[in-house]
Amino acid sequence: MRASSTFSRDHLVKVLRRLAAGGYMLTTRGAGGGVKLAKEASVIRLSEVFDWLEDESALAECFRDDGGHCLLPRFCALRLRLERARRAFYAELDSASLADGLNPALREFVGQP
Repeated sequence: MRASSTFSRDHLVKVLRRLAAGGYMLTTRGAGGGVKLAKEASVIRLSEVFDWLEDESALAECFRDDGGHCLLPRFCALRLRLERARRAFYAELDSASLADGLNPALREFVGQP
């Protein structure tokens, strides 16, 4: 099955607004408007961006700020493993900048060396 290269304009606008609210993007309205990075791509850690974008989504019910409504906390052996996996995921992302994630064609498109 081939992955689609299209995505919803509404979803893109939502993500860009969220990134602008986090200080990662600058947006300009009007005929000459558009979006651009607020900082150099090399100083934006991937972990920061993911954390900002995912701050409202808990990895699992038991990770919610309110503790969720899990009925199995005494019997669950997954929470510790999930927490280790989450930490490893963010540690890996923290080792890379946004610039590290740009392929040559995208670097050229966004004007990054």
